[in-house]
Amino acid sequence: YIFSKIEYLEKYRELLISKTESHKVKILAYCIMNNHAHILLHFEDVVELGKYMKIVNSAYAQFYNKCEGRVGYVFRDRYLSEPIKSEIQLYNCISYIHYNPVKAGLVIYPNKYYYSSYNDYINKTGVVDEKVLRYVFGSDYKYREQFDFIHMTMGEKMTITGNSKHFAVYRNT
Repeated sequence: YIFSKIEYLEKYRELLISKTESHKVKILAYCIMNNHAHILLHFEDVVELGKYMKIVNSAYAQFYNKCEGRVGYVFRDRYLSEPIKSEIQLYNCISYIHYNPVKAGLVIYPNKYYYSSYNDYINKTGVVDEKVLRYVFGSDYKYREQFDFIHMTMGEKMTITGNSKHFAVYRNT
């Protein structure tokens, strides 16, 4: 449980957000659980992605080890990645990330979990700005209808038209 304390959850979220600009990645969705994190990122250059994940995870490991009075690895393995090849897969991934704490039995509704981007989308704050909304939904106008739809139909077959984009989802354990 590498994110077992509130200050650990907050530190990892702060690192995720603060390192995006310098590494040219955009967070599209995230959820930090007690023992892992899901992060959906957009990037133009895969080299920047590797640098971003290394700097975030290294900085967190140093923080965690100092707090816990330990040395060594914090993350068991290198982050796992999977490309997102369609809008349907993108929407399913966002929904999956946001419903992770619900499936784990931590909360009943995703808006009750504070270490995910679900409320960022609801309130248009945090990692969610007009650029993210335009990128994910094509527009920031009436995006909430699409956002609510993808969360209500989680696990159901959706039909969505559009071009595939370059995305990747990450899980740290």
